[in-house]
Amino acid sequence: MKSVVFILSPSYSGSTMLGLILGSHSQCEWVGEFSKLKKYNAQAKTYSQAKSVNFCRFCKPGTCTLYLDCNTYEKISERFKGKLLIDTSKKAGWVEKNKKVVHSVIYIDRPHADITASFAKRGIFRKDMAERLRRSKSTRLKVAKKFPHMTVGYKDICNSDGIERVCAFLGLKYEPEMKKFWLKKHHGVGNVNLINGIVDGSIREIRKA
Repeated sequence: MKSVVFILSPSYSGSTMLGLILGSHSQCEWVGEFSKLKKYNAQAKTYSQAKSVNFCRFCKPGTCTLYLDCNTYEKISERFKGKLLIDTSKKAGWVEKNKKVVHSVIYIDRPHADITASFAKRGIFRKDMAERLRRSKSTRLKVAKKFPHMTVGYKDICNSDGIERVCAFLGLKYEPEMKKFWLKKHHGVGNVNLINGIVDGSIREIRKA
């Protein structure tokens, strides 16, 4: 049974990119937003139904069977190599629910003004955004502190020094090639735009914060 590194952060804070970078390490596998897997498997009770379910964005619907009928970390551990699974579900409650498999927790800290701007670019506006972000940060950090944890800045995940510090925290030797996360075929759960960019070829470098 592999241990799980949980990445906590608000949306648009770099959790997917950090997950992909760590998942490109020879000792890690990125499983995406594993909290969504139960929903996907509910849609795919048989393989014939699974042909319309897109478990991971790297594979066409129905062609990735890694997650089919596999709702637990214990089962998925048998299907991946390496020693650590990287989960970017981002939810504090999900970490607590799975506390028995926690290796550690990484919190990504991004200025609230920048997160709000990212939401705005996508046409999402909320009057109480600042308060919502404040509460969510408090909740996530409160959970993170129950386990071995570290906080990393949003800008730090875009440079080698920051990734080296994360690797050291996880007990891993830094591998320079892991920054080229687009070269590996990641089977992570969830429909994430960053994976779409890798698949269509538009992402071939780490975008600076």
